[in-house]
Amino acid sequence: MIYFDCPRGASGDMLLGALLDINKDKDNLKMALVRAGFKNLKIDLRDKKIDGISGTAIKFITGREPLPNYGSVKDLLENIKTAKTIKNNIEKTYDII
Repeated sequence: MIYFDCPRGASGDMLLGALLDINKDKDNLKMALVRAGFKNLKIDLRDKKIDGISGTAIKFITGREPLPNYGSVKDLLENIKTAKTIKNNIEKTYDII
């Protein structure tokens, strides 16, 4: 189990960087993103230290920067190989947003 304590909030890249600090398997991350439909995505991982706190900074580099919308998220979810309950939770989250 993982517990997140984010009193100031945390963005997706911050959370992913923290998880990669646990297991820096960059190749596994890339394969998962390709399976999800992100074939031309490049990942830039760097060790970073700010105010005495160190971690992995992650940046995604694409040829284009489309803004995600509900339709594109649903299309991606159809192609991701993961448990149906996870897909349902993601859809519920977007419904709330």
